[in-house]
Amino acid sequence: MKKILHKIVSLSFVGLVAATVLSLPTPAQAHMSAQEAKQKKLIAERGDGYVKALTAEGQAIAAAINAQRRAYYEDVARQTGASPAQVAQEAAGRL
Repeated sequence: MKKILHKIVSLSFVGLVAATVLSLPTPAQAHMSAQEAKQKKLIAERGDGYVKALTAEGQAIAAAINAQRRAYYEDVARQTGASPAQVAQEAAGRL
């Protein structure tokens, strides 16, 4: 039973790693700033502290930017006692 559980956990981890790697932006996209992507009309602000993709090319860029923002909002939330959603909403007012 332990071997089966270990195998399932191992396969789940491999799947998670594969999904993460496949969702990473290409090197060219990774170097594009949010401002550059907005100027090229690949992404736009959503009003809730996150961005949305406007094109297929913008999907990976939006995902990367949103992941960075989510991590930042969660970090600020831990430090301040606010919820990540509250931090994101506050940030949205400044973007």
